Amino acid sequence: MGEDKQQTDIAVGVLALQGGFSEHISHLKQCATRLLETNEVDSILNFKIVEVRTASEIESLDGLIFPGGETTAMSILLEKNNRELLGALQNFAKVRPVFGTCAGLIMLANAIEGQMKMGQLKIGGIDITVRRNAYGGQLQSFEAPLNMMEPEILDSAATAMVFIRAPCIETVDSDKVKVLATYKNKPVAVRQNNLIGISFHPELTESLEWHLYFMRIIISEKLAKK
Repeated sequence: MGEDKQQTDIAVGVLALQGGFSEHISHLKQCATRLLETNEVDSILNFKIVEVRTASEIESLDGLIFPGGETTAMSILLEKNNRELLGALQNFAKVRPVFGTCAGLIMLANAIEGQMKMGQLKIGGIDITVRRNAYGGQLQSFEAPLNMMEPEILDSAATAMVFIRAPCIETVDSDKVKVLATYKNKPVAVRQNNLIGISFHPELTESLEWHLYFMRIIISEKLAKK
């Protein structure tokens, strides 16, 4: 008789200090179910979806989402009240997959225009320049389809994405950055190595394509290390 395959844990976290983390949690759980039910991944994979609030919770993660929210509140919560967690996030983003949406995109950008007077929380890692609230304030929120540049997530072209106080990617500052999608000829989704940053909120739609794209990256990297 052959040996049983050993179970492999895939742990994906969502920074849960502030902002729309619960919607991301829901999407990730739906993605895990779909991947298993469609047999896209081996049943030996055991998905763990984690709300992250402390540095110790990051240690066992294979991927992490920085959700949208208030960059001012995040700055206070991390820079003033939890420097240990901030350091853990910075170290994690250097080596593991991270997906930043809206405010999360700002955190991952290497350059920021329109920074807060007190300074701007930044993890960095993507060679782009972003501008805060470039698509308007809360009252100017809108939904719009994207021009998809990445074949793996083309299904998202049929789904209007939600922009809420969204940052704009003003410039792509390195050829290391891959543009995944545009809106009105401006990049709104980019990837550089292990980091993905987008201006919009896929977690506020029924589409799972962006989260599936991220989870497939995590799974591929985890299995490549086994």
